[in-house]
Amino acid sequence: MNLHNLKIDIDENLKERVYKYAGFGFSNNLLSGQELNYKSVFEAIDLGTEFKRICRDFELDTDVAAGYIKKYTLHLITKDVINLKYPSKKILMKLKGQEIKGQKITDILDEIFFKIPRDLFDQLSYIDGFFTPDQINQKLENEYDWNSNDDESTLTPESREKWENNKKKVGSFYPLYVKYASRKSRLAQSLVKPFNKITDFDKEFLNKQIHFTRFVKALEQAEFDTSQDVWSFEYNTFLFMLQKIGTYKNIDELDKEYFPVVASFLFVGDIRLKLSLIDAFFKNSSWSYFKNKQSELFQISFIIVPFLKEFITNKLMELIPESVIKSKSSLDNDQNEMKIVDLKKKLYIYQTFKNEKCYCGESLASEFGINTKNELTVTEELKVAWKQIEHASGTINMNFNSFFQKFLNHLAEFDSFLDSYNGEELTLTFKSWIEVGIYEATQEYRDTLVKNKNSSNHSETKDMSDLNFKGKSDEELKKLWVYAEDNRQMHQKKLNKIIGYELGKLGIDVNKIKEISKKYNCSITIEPTNVINKTIW
Repeated sequence: MNLHNLKIDIDENLKERVYKYAGFGFSNNLLSGQELNYKSVFEAIDLGTEFKRICRDFELDTDVAAGYIKKYTLHLITKDVINLKYPSKKILMKLKGQEIKGQKITDILDEIFFKIPRDLFDQLSYIDGFFTPDQINQKLENEYDWNSNDDESTLTPESREKWENNKKKVGSFYPLYVKYASRKSRLAQSLVKPFNKITDFDKEFLNKQIHFTRFVKALEQAEFDTSQDVWSFEYNTFLFMLQKIGTYKNIDELDKEYFPVVASFLFVGDIRLKLSLIDAFFKNSSWSYFKNKQSELFQISFIIVPFLKEFITNKLMELIPESVIKSKSSLDNDQNEMKIVDLKKKLYIYQTFKNEKCYCGESLASEFGINTKNELTVTEELKVAWKQIEHASGTINMNFNSFFQKFLNHLAEFDSFLDSYNGEELTLTFKSWIEVGIYEATQEYRDTLVKNKNSSNHSETKDMSDLNFKGKSDEELKKLWVYAEDNRQMHQKKLNKIIGYELGKLGIDVNKIKEISKKYNCSITIEPTNVINKTIW
């Protein structure tokens, strides 16, 4: 599972409105007259007023937290621009001899992709004392029907399709490690054992530490950026998160109702910001303050990170020198020429950022005072945290994409306000619309946390103040919902008249449609292209 990998498929004008709401900025003057480089791009980014407000709310150092998110976002951009499908790679392979930033395009592609499945599986040899060459060959043969000829053309159609999906180097080691190496641990059969299957928590935690030491040692031998592998290890094992929580002695004073709040820090995506939030939480004198700040976590995950990624990518694509993208191909297809320009820009961004690693295992741990070799006694309180974190992780794995898509669908309906408001009033309306969207999109997640908490207390009562939205009272939230619903209905009535008129021109009797709907007790809807379903009446 990768957070923040969804395409933001909404109107460009609406994206611009989100950028304005967040207050994103990019100082082009810092980059004028020089070749793009990581440092200058990093310094040119301004995360805006909303992120600064969130940092103040969580009592975080704004500059430090902004640095974390910028680093994480540039990592996501680097990962996105090399997410090339086979047809794109095939086009680039034809540009023989052409260079980007002093390196041939074909050599850049060799950096990004493994040539043959054997290269992928040879990574298992990085793990000291685990696999012999014969064992690696056997696993390779089982996975890809691979023979000793080292010829990709001998792959079966099924294996070839699988290979095209797995040949990218970035993020390739963690899945391989989980599938094969974790089973050879002397303490456990798997790297991530479900909470309800654990009988000895101290032993299981030690197992995570042993895996981590072996894992990062193997990564040191890789010749490509392994930041995504480190992220995947932490995201799935929660090792840093558990160890950071376990360092706080006041954890035994923490009421169980607060552990879902700590678990929700997973939503921000970035490891550094997540660990900083844990620090801020345990150092805060009023833990209850954090219960009313859940929406800020979702705002970081739904707005700050994904829209900043889109905003910066667009800025970078505009700044790439003309000399880089000027086509030298012999293709006479205009569509292919446009595709080549876009692909060259992506490779230019990759070339600009590729030497900056977002995460390195041991140095990341020491950055936050975590010694992954220290023994840690898993207390009853840490067990509760462990359980809640696993629960939150499972929910995110299964539902994050649908939560985010639900939020985008909500945003896309904002056009219903454009005829009714303007200027500052429209800006305030958009702010409220975003707030309602985040609340509604995450309702299922918050309900499961409340249900989980209440079931442990043997109570059926839902205290929604535990997971409130920006500290608003339930009464204020109801007003927001009513406000949003009134505007939806107003827009629907306008739309119904237009639809009725258009159907009438086609000789379709709308009243007959209503009769049929009433007869069969159903709603009849139309589905225009790129428009959310609209009810006819």
